[in-house]
Amino acid sequence: MTEDHLYTGQIILWTVPLGVTSLRITAAGAQGGGNGGAGAIVRGDFEVTPGEVIKLLVGRKGYDAPQFVGNGGGGGSFVAREDNTPMIAAGGGGGTGHNYANATYEFIGGNVTLNGYPGQHEGAGAGGINGLGGGVSYTTGNGTPNGGGGGGFYGDGGGDGAANGGLSFVSGGTGGNTTGGFGGGGGSDSFVYGCGFSPHGGSGGGGWSGGGAGGFNCNGAGGGGGSFNGGLNQINTPASNIGNGYIRIVYNRPEIPYCEIGCMDPLACNFNPNATESGGDCYYPDGCTNLEACNFDPEATCDDGSCEFPACTDPFACNYNASAICDDGNCIYVFDCAGICGGNWILDNCGNCFDPDDLPLVADEELFEYSGGITNWVVPQGITQLHILAAGAQGGGNGGRGALIEGDFIINPGTVLKILVGGKGLDAPNNVGNGGGGGTFVVLSDETPLMVAGGGGGSGSGQANATYEYIGGTAMTSGFPGQGVGAGTGGNSGNGGEESYYNGLAPNGGGGAGFFTNGGGVGAASGGISFVNGGLGGNSTGGFGGGGGSNAFTPGCGLSPHGGSGGGGYSGGGAGGASCNGAGGGGGSFNSGDNQSNIPAVNPGNGFVIISYLVPDYPDCTSGCTYPQAINYNPSANSDDGSCLFEIQGCMDNSACNYNIAATNDDGSCDFACLGCTYPSAVNFDVSATMDNGTCLFPIEGCAGDLNGDGLINTGDLILLLGVFGFTCE
Repeated sequence: MTEDHLYTGQIILWTVPLGVTSLRITAAGAQGGGNGGAGAIVRGDFEVTPGEVIKLLVGRKGYDAPQFVGNGGGGGSFVAREDNTPMIAAGGGGGTGHNYANATYEFIGGNVTLNGYPGQHEGAGAGGINGLGGGVSYTTGNGTPNGGGGGGFYGDGGGDGAANGGLSFVSGGTGGNTTGGFGGGGGSDSFVYGCGFSPHGGSGGGGWSGGGAGGFNCNGAGGGGGSFNGGLNQINTPASNIGNGYIRIVYNRPEIPYCEIGCMDPLACNFNPNATESGGDCYYPDGCTNLEACNFDPEATCDDGSCEFPACTDPFACNYNASAICDDGNCIYVFDCAGICGGNWILDNCGNCFDPDDLPLVADEELFEYSGGITNWVVPQGITQLHILAAGAQGGGNGGRGALIEGDFIINPGTVLKILVGGKGLDAPNNVGNGGGGGTFVVLSDETPLMVAGGGGGSGSGQANATYEYIGGTAMTSGFPGQGVGAGTGGNSGNGGEESYYNGLAPNGGGGAGFFTNGGGVGAASGGISFVNGGLGGNSTGGFGGGGGSNAFTPGCGLSPHGGSGGGGYSGGGAGGASCNGAGGGGGSFNSGDNQSNIPAVNPGNGFVIISYLVPDYPDCTSGCTYPQAINYNPSANSDDGSCLFEIQGCMDNSACNYNIAATNDDGSCDFACLGCTYPSAVNFDVSATMDNGTCLFPIEGCAGDLNGDGLINTGDLILLLGVFGFTCE
């Protein structure tokens, strides 16, 4: 078995596997920084004890330093027992000086002898011996520290001032700060511009004994670190590993016979088919162990298959179970229209019996046209997928056409979508650049965009640039730049496009808005407003949906503003420059749906949104009056709702003798001949009258005030008097 351990920046504790008594270990030191010396590779065989803990440190390549700083020494790679008894160590390479000109120095690579190599040139540090660190270097003539020595197994590398030596293995193995590779590589962390000051020489490599630092100002290479091999069957190769170090451990693990103890009786509940040796108690079925069963036995330890489960025990229920021994409380007494006990089929008013969960689906759609506002639309209940088609608006003055964006979306019923349909950029007055077309947006209520279709850029006042290749709404997320000198750049990442300038000074056109930020605008050149800020077009000419615009002009080309404005979209288009001939760039689009279709520059006029979805196709059932003779007969109804009204001929005058309260049409039959005096004692009693009309006259006898002859003068007499009051007597 082979295990490769790579650089981690720390000392790893590795445990010898069970049954393993020997290891073949290969250790490779790391390369020095700045194309520095390669690390040594050493290999040996070692006797070990199973379960023994071994320390592993893998060296890192020395860092490539900034300009005028010497490059770091490569770290050594170490393997030691838990008590720090060394087993094997591979020296790291020295780093080059800051000018990289000394990578061919003969002692820059990791050494396979115990001692570290010295650094290059005058003032260089000596190589370490006996597991100690290499020496620090100094610039000749002024004694300034020049590079740090590499750390050894026991001793740290030399360092002074900004030249920092690497730490030894027993001290943790950290490289000299900033540039030294982990594993004791020397380094430094500051410099003074120009040769002649410190530190510029390369630093020494880490190893069993550290390499010395390079001297002679900025031209000295660091020496490679030494190596150690305490194993048998050694193979030691100097200066041969590039990059970080590594440690490879190879061993043979003896095959251990498989042994598993358990119950070996197939009839037992705890039978273990993998058991190789019988052990422990087997236990056998002794009752029902299911808590849901009617006959659950809390004393049972192994289920014997005797469990009886609750069901409906009422013989009058449609789901009666004759074999049940306990009731589950779920008896059902109603069949649905399909004859299913407790079923969910529905019988509608027209007699249609259907399964509401298995209806065919038919397409439905909703069209949203330009309105100048943002519409909130709620996803209908039962709808979980939408197909959305959005079109950006065209730019003004025969400007660029809007993009057409299409996709499918998974959605939750009741979700609120914010829909903004872009308006066409306005055709500006003579000598004014035309407005950018508005983008069209479909967005979640939390301002998360689902789909955006970019609007087209407006043409310049000359309208000679409608064929500009970037004037149409684009299917990409970034907006297009405007046309001509001084044109604005297109926006990206949901931001607005830039405004344009004539001759670098006068504002020429407004940038189209993006989803998040407004389009650029200065003075009369007004950028469009982003979706999150309301989506208005640049004043006067910009189409709703963030189209750029302007609202003032000076007659004649050569003065501002005349270039067309950028289209709105997910990212806005840039405004057109070059006086009156610059077209605005189209706005960018966005699509987060599946099964996408994204087509640039195809939609003329205002934008639009079409949302399609599938709905259940219920059986046809229309309630209403189904009788043709009724005055409210509904020929399309196939279910009578009892609302029919029929025409009834008769007298509708409530003062007539034959008034019919139920009549709906007066037939001219009203009869008033039945009216007259119905009192027999009256002098004008009419024997043919059936309805008294209050005209009765009574004789005056005896008591002058007793008009009705009842012997009393009361309200009855008064009523008779009032009935004839005003008559002329003859």
